[in-house]
Amino acid sequence: MIGKMRLPMSKVSKKLHRLKSNKIFRDLCSETDFTKANFVQPLFVNEASGNKEEIIGLKDNFVMSLEDTLRQINDDISNGVSNFLLFISSKNKSLDSFNLSFHEKVISSIKDEFKDNINLWTDVCLCSLTDHGHCCLFDKDNSINIDKTLDEISKVALTYAEAGADIIAPSDMMDGRTLKIREVLDGLNFSMIPFISYSTKFSSNFYGPFRNAADSTPLFGDRKQYQLDYRNKSEAIRASIRCAEEGADMLMVKPAMTSIDLIKDIKEKTNLMVGAYQVSGEYAGICLSEDKGLLNMEEALEETWHVMRRAEAQFIITYGARLAKKIGLRPAVIKSGAFKDTGSPLRPMQPEERELLQNVVNDVHQQFVQAVSLGRNLPEDRVKLFADGRVMTGKQAFEFKLIDEFGGLEKTKEILGKKIGIVGHPSVIEEKEDVPFMDWLMQTVVSKNFTQVFSPAPAPRLQYLWFPQ
Repeated sequence: MIGKMRLPMSKVSKKLHRLKSNKIFRDLCSETDFTKANFVQPLFVNEASGNKEEIIGLKDNFVMSLEDTLRQINDDISNGVSNFLLFISSKNKSLDSFNLSFHEKVISSIKDEFKDNINLWTDVCLCSLTDHGHCCLFDKDNSINIDKTLDEISKVALTYAEAGADIIAPSDMMDGRTLKIREVLDGLNFSMIPFISYSTKFSSNFYGPFRNAADSTPLFGDRKQYQLDYRNKSEAIRASIRCAEEGADMLMVKPAMTSIDLIKDIKEKTNLMVGAYQVSGEYAGICLSEDKGLLNMEEALEETWHVMRRAEAQFIITYGARLAKKIGLRPAVIKSGAFKDTGSPLRPMQPEERELLQNVVNDVHQQFVQAVSLGRNLPEDRVKLFADGRVMTGKQAFEFKLIDEFGGLEKTKEILGKKIGIVGHPSVIEEKEDVPFMDWLMQTVVSKNFTQVFSPAPAPRLQYLWFPQ
């Protein structure tokens, strides 16, 4: 009813459909969007890594050496990534004493190489350092030694800050870790380093691929005694409130999709920006489903990212961040014909376009074969044997009868001299370029040390030339 007037049912039923009739309308009415600035790309560096190895289930993500990591970051920057979450695995594990020299080297090397072109987020935890794979240290009765754990985690955070990390991101879920780390950093002149807390981190089945990549699978038990119970919403909110009160600058929920209902509540309770971590199992599920032909990976990723933004996530940590430019930031192409933008990197090539281009290439190649056949007096069939795009040395070209002689400049002058009847050793006369007088004057007479003073264009110009004595 509008007042006392009832709208016809046919008009009411079409109200939601009218603005969905084409993509331009749909994009116009979109309530969420994302840019490259919203994404964070995880990186895995392993001290023991020799070869760059793709992580099982995580397409386009790798366990890398430091050298491979530097190359990967450079590639990612070209794809619009500027935020990286770094996970470092030690070669030698320990029960309670940790050597962080490799960690320092990795962080300092990355920042020395890329400086302020990136923000380097550093995951702070003990799970990749301990020989048992847990995020904490234990007493003899296998109870968590909170005080000792917090001391060690704070040392790790301080080491990362000193090495040049832009952001500290503790993921251990120990009680009081935010306050402890913040006190240590603030007390040693690192008060300006942002602190992004894994404030709502559930004990989840969706971390499997990550644990393999980070070499952090627990040797015994699980992490349910310190990570959050996914059944408890109020507990999750309290954990985030605690981190906010202890000094965190930003907060994070993970896994993203199974925590999606918490983002808005946490933002309202803490008045801080909250991000979502699309964890390894969530990303792997999409990758593996595509492998089975069950969905389109790019479209599925874009859908999940929009859902996270719809839930008011400020940033998104995802293993597909390096794909975001390709997936979500699609430039529009205006063209005058169906095939005008064939080969464009902005979209996939269609089968008919591929066929069209291949036919053009085949025709050009045939013209080339005919030209070589005619020019070198060789059968076309023989030319086709080596006219396959290969690169040849002069000796090889001579053997294929593509050239008559091979050699350097002197040999060339000798052959040409004989052909045109020059007796003795021929000399080369280079054609002199006709240079205007003023250009010649500037190049040959006037010293480099001249001063030009110009009045603002387009007014008449005054030029002073200084001639050294």
